[in-house]
Amino acid sequence: MAETLRTKKDLSMENPIISVLMPVYNSELYLKEAIDSILNQTFPDFEIIIIDDGSTDSTAEIIEKITDPRIVLLKNKNNLGLVASLNRGIDIVRGAFIARMDGDDVSVLNRLETQLLYLLQHKDVAVVASRVQLINSEGVPGKDWETDVKTISQEEIEATMPATNCIAHPSVLIRAEVLKKYKYAEHQNHAEDWDLWLRLLTDKHRIHKIDIPLLNYRIHCKSAMAIEKNIHTLRYRLIKIKLLHLLYRFPFWNSYSAKIFFSVCKNTGGIVLYDFLPKLTRAVKRWITTSPIRLFKEYRKLKAIMQQPGNLFFFFPYTHIGGAEKVHAEIANSLIAKNIFIFFTNFSSNKKYLARFPDSSYIMNIPAILNHPLTKIKCITLISKKINQTKNAKVLGCNSGFFYDLCRNLSTETQIFDLIHAFLYKTSGDPTQEKYLSVASKFKNRIFGGRTTLNDFKKFLIYNHENSEAISKLLLISNGVEIRLRKENNRQSSPLKVIFAGRNSPEKRIHLYIKIAKQMHIEKPGKFLFSVIGMKAEMEGLTFHGEIEDDNQMDKLYNNADVLLLTSSREGFPLVVMEAMANGVIPICTKVGDIPSHIEHGRNGFCVENCAEDIVCNNFCEILSQLEENQTLTQQISQTAYDYAREHFSMSRFREAYRKLLE
Repeated sequence: MAETLRTKKDLSMENPIISVLMPVYNSELYLKEAIDSILNQTFPDFEIIIIDDGSTDSTAEIIEKITDPRIVLLKNKNNLGLVASLNRGIDIVRGAFIARMDGDDVSVLNRLETQLLYLLQHKDVAVVASRVQLINSEGVPGKDWETDVKTISQEEIEATMPATNCIAHPSVLIRAEVLKKYKYAEHQNHAEDWDLWLRLLTDKHRIHKIDIPLLNYRIHCKSAMAIEKNIHTLRYRLIKIKLLHLLYRFPFWNSYSAKIFFSVCKNTGGIVLYDFLPKLTRAVKRWITTSPIRLFKEYRKLKAIMQQPGNLFFFFPYTHIGGAEKVHAEIANSLIAKNIFIFFTNFSSNKKYLARFPDSSYIMNIPAILNHPLTKIKCITLISKKINQTKNAKVLGCNSGFFYDLCRNLSTETQIFDLIHAFLYKTSGDPTQEKYLSVASKFKNRIFGGRTTLNDFKKFLIYNHENSEAISKLLLISNGVEIRLRKENNRQSSPLKVIFAGRNSPEKRIHLYIKIAKQMHIEKPGKFLFSVIGMKAEMEGLTFHGEIEDDNQMDKLYNNADVLLLTSSREGFPLVVMEAMANGVIPICTKVGDIPSHIEHGRNGFCVENCAEDIVCNNFCEILSQLEENQTLTQQISQTAYDYAREHFSMSRFREAYRKLLE
């Protein structure tokens, strides 16, 4: 093939083999890189038809500065939209093959050569696509597009297309005679490519895909794929696209049309089952269980409080006892300005921690109206109006869906902060965080209490193609605890006193603690005293202290303990570990979250690998036996744990950081 190639000077005199179709609109950020990736192709016999769809930025200037004769620039006087621009370009192409390209993507240098060879060798194929590599706004590769990877063969493409699109539009090379015949459907704007594939497959045309990435497909806030991240919006969109396709193809339906129709039925069933029914169930439950009088009183209270002065707005989920809830109260108490609007947005098991928040704040524990289908939108409108009208407004939220929904209505002038206590990075993704990535651009900072949690979240952002601006917003503010003067000689040599402290949640795995306690009672009867603070646990010889609200009472329990066992499957950096170390209690914990970054095994505590539960229990038991048998070692590690807490868990540093951020 290389011997038949013409020089760039010759290309303007004869029809090129390939026409590259590139519609652009306000594409100045990435346009030069996109054009260069085509101009530098190993196969140079092409023209680039660039349709500037009424751009208002420097798009036209960037194109005009490039002097390559293979570029043909068309300018729309007004913004006509993608479909009209594509069809205008199709009308003037000269090549026998048409390649698609967007102004924010990057073609691999041998893309055109590879795809052209494929179509020359496969005369019965109308379209050849390729796999794509997803990249973020800065060109950093992230996760794969799973549907793209799983649909390579003709059979897989035909089976998948009735359900969802599996081909990236800018990755294709199409025979010009085919595209000129079919063109793009104007009624399918933003889905013109999928509609084209469906029409081609219905008419028995063959679409193949090369199983290597030949295009870097950029995902950013304005890209088509980024807009489709909301799963509920996507379901409705899938139905609309396929119904429009069937409507415009009627009455020329065939067996493939029937597959598309059945897919519409399946999508509709999915909406009913996974979207409509759960929402309906929650709505009915709240309609039945919530008194209209209560809703009226709470809304009237909210309206009255929204008239009060103040520029700080906090949205926390719960008022019951917990480490995160204690941190939230400490944040509020650390601020000199006390006229803070504090909203509790979720239904709490109790109100025991409500009294910890400053009395001078406007405290609204009103989850009923914030979540009721009759009042939620009204509350968002009322609160967002107050915030948007407040000068130097600052908003802090944590683990609250209402907070994220509210953020969509807040102005860019508002400083918004998101506090994340724990995050476990998984390559399978985090549906909750992915759902709210669309509002993340509004955050001034996302705050983390531990370095490991922050780094895990950073990996999550990179995996989801977020850029360095989003990563630069991640802020570390370590939690703090009060470090009191340590009492000496307050521990007896035997029995060793072991405590468990935590709320009633599955990840705490109290069943492992009970299993460890039983095993130690059998192996070394009388050598240990086990007790539980927080959740209820039943076992002979186990002391249950219940939920403790009073800090002085909690300090007494810590002062009388030797060891804290934490058997969690996941954590951030638990406050109970910090409190225990601040009292000289030796932490023995599973190696999760930020715990390993603070606990040096055998020096100021112990970390146990989070593996099979039986192995975890045996490792805990071995460490307990070692401490029980060696009082000198126990005293040494206790002192080191206390010294570490005094040096690293400064409450004054914590308070000062939040004052600087929020006041």
